[in-house]
Amino acid sequence: KLLRQRHDATRRRADAAQQALDVLGDVTAAPQLEAWLPQAGRYQADREKLAEGKTTIAALDAEIDDLRRRLSGPLKIPSAGLEQLPVPLEATVTQFTQQLGQCQQDATEAVARHADAAEQLATLEENLNRLDSGAAVPDRETLRATRARRDTGWQLIRRRYIDRDDAGLDDLAADWLDASDRPLPDAYEQSVTAADQLADRRQANAQLVAEREQLTSAIARQQVRVAQLADVVAVCQSQQDACQTQWHDLWQGGQITPQSPEAMAQWLRLHGELCAKLRQRQVCEDRVTKVRDALASFTEALHA
Repeated sequence: KLLRQRHDATRRRADAAQQALDVLGDVTAAPQLEAWLPQAGRYQADREKLAEGKTTIAALDAEIDDLRRRLSGPLKIPSAGLEQLPVPLEATVTQFTQQLGQCQQDATEAVARHADAAEQLATLEENLNRLDSGAAVPDRETLRATRARRDTGWQLIRRRYIDRDDAGLDDLAADWLDASDRPLPDAYEQSVTAADQLADRRQANAQLVAEREQLTSAIARQQVRVAQLADVVAVCQSQQDACQTQWHDLWQGGQITPQSPEAMAQWLRLHGELCAKLRQRQVCEDRVTKVRDALASFTEALHA
């Protein structure tokens, strides 16, 4: 009896299910759904590509921001639009690095040579001062001037007392006497004595005289050398200034005040890295846009 009851209950449930199926009628799969089912795997792959692309772009943005800070900070220029600035080629910067380095080296060496020559001149002058501070030794020019004064006095004596030619003699004599109240003959004798004494002193100190003349000649030559080296320094500094001006003009297109060529070479490498990162980001952004569009088209088709 119990089995009979269970059988009847199962039969009733089966009849009810059949009646429900009869109401639904025939059910067939939609053709569109059958076509889209194979694309489900690609849809999931595209979602993963989209997530990966966004992660890559975020990492690139962080690197780009860091490069912008490193490029704008030292030069105190805006970080926006750095990639659009007109900048010189790296080869041009390398050329200026060598050119400026050579100018600086030439100027440094010229200054050092001039300083060395000036020091040598100071030593020679110090030696001459030391020599003159000892026994006073008349130089050749002093002796020559004293003898010339003596000879002029003799010409005046001869005109007055031998040739008896007094025309204009008083003025000439007054100039020669130089406000002295001595008579012309006495003044002439004094000039003769002065010339002889100078000659005697030079003869008595012949070694000192020779040494002094050598020092005087050496000083004159060294003064010429110092002046020549000063001209070389001026030329080198002028060339260095001109090279610096050209270096600054090279960056004026981007309104950049450049630092040293070495620093700007490093800056230029960072600038190139920034441009490369921006190009890489653009490629990644294009890929992300393409994947996003594919996902949107698939989603729209599913809801159509």
